[in-house]
Amino acid sequence: MLQKRIERAQHLLLTTAQPLVEVALNVGFQTQAHFTTIFKKIAGNTPRRWRREQQV
Repeated sequence: MLQKRIERAQHLLLTTAQPLVEVALNVGFQTQAHFTTIFKKIAGNTPRRWRREQQV
């Protein structure tokens, strides 16, 4: 379940300019902090850094 949320978040991070807090809420997390913790655990990086690295 968390894996699917993070995959959806990655899609939003790549295809939109939504702030991280909006992405977190859109994929079902209550807080950006919890989203960032889980995202880093699954994707290996913070959402902000992951987004930046994908845009290079």
